[in-house]
Amino acid sequence: PAYNSYVTPGSSRHKVVENLFEITEPNVMVMCYAAPTDILKNFQDYIRQNFHDSTQSHITYSLTRVGAMLEISHISGTKWQTALEYANSVGIERSEIIAIGDDSNDLNMIENAGLGVAMKNAMPHVKEAAKIITGHDNNNAGVAHVLAGIFGIDSKDLNL
Repeated sequence: PAYNSYVTPGSSRHKVVENLFEITEPNVMVMCYAAPTDILKNFQDYIRQNFHDSTQSHITYSLTRVGAMLEISHISGTKWQTALEYANSVGIERSEIIAIGDDSNDLNMIENAGLGVAMKNAMPHVKEAAKIITGHDNNNAGVAHVLAGIFGIDSKDLNL
């Protein structure tokens, strides 16, 4: 029920199932499990041990309305993989990519981009991986502030 309130009601982008074998759609992007953190960690360990060649998973912690949630996707279904594929298709070097995030689903991207940036309110392990930590959180234009600094724009000019 908490996750249902997190996504847009009536959205065709998600489907709640009680049994994994109910899924008949061939194009599932990510499976999400909401449960107490200890249960999610045990399930993640099982997924990693048994499906490490075909899946990637992470537990997100900063979902205030939901709590911890385990996300499982195809091994190439990460934000980083998508950003890298796009960059390669338009001739952008890995070293030119700026990745900004706050939770476990951003970690791979932050670790591998030319410049990894963590939001002020990021999870501690995400901050540890980042080269820059913003002075503002993601609810207070943190992305705009850090990009203004990177590109030499006075944030006052952005009316933030």
